[in-house]
Amino acid sequence: MNDDKWKIERVFHQVEQGQTDFILTELETAITFCDVARSTSDSERRARNIANADKGYQTALHFLQTVNHDLKNSPAFQETLAYLEHLLGELR
Repeated sequence: MNDDKWKIERVFHQVEQGQTDFILTELETAITFCDVARSTSDSERRARNIANADKGYQTALHFLQTVNHDLKNSPAFQETLAYLEHLLGELR
């Protein structure tokens, strides 16, 4: 029974880590979309990339609510989120 409990806890940890990785990937991808939007003179491409960045930002915030551990208090996470919010603010 104890071995089963350990396996279940390990699976939950892996799920939490997967959620964290997903959120961080969404933020980094959104930052990339912002960088592309900032570097183009094509207004349609700029608008499309801003929309994609905003969608990634919103998705990350949505899934952040489902994470069970304390990702929100991570300095690296806070820095990445603040940077993305700054970029989106400049682009909007």
